[in-house]
Amino acid sequence: MEANGCHWIFHQLFSAAVDVLRRIGEDGRVTQEFIELGAKGKVAASEGMDTEAALGDIPDEFLDPIQYTFMKDPVILPSSIITVDRPVIQRHLLSDNSDPFNRSHLTADMLYQQ
Repeated sequence: MEANGCHWIFHQLFSAAVDVLRRIGEDGRVTQEFIELGAKGKVAASEGMDTEAALGDIPDEFLDPIQYTFMKDPVILPSSIITVDRPVIQRHLLSDNSDPFNRSHLTADMLYQQ
């Protein structure tokens, strides 16, 4: 999906959510915090797209194989010997203590720097 389409969908979803919060009578402070969160998300998405545009095509060896995003902190999984981005694998480990490529036991302290 092209960037303009993503921005439009993002805006539509947050606008609809704010409407729902107002209709159900949610506290105005909560609604305002949600609006501010949406604004921060929009900026972050825009910055991410700017980075991607500036970098151009990134070689596959620099992309995380789980989320296919640029790796900023690559680590190696000890049993599958696959390089992934540390924040991505740490998020995975919050719900599943296994290597996503071969299902062997894995904890954050077992990761090692590339």
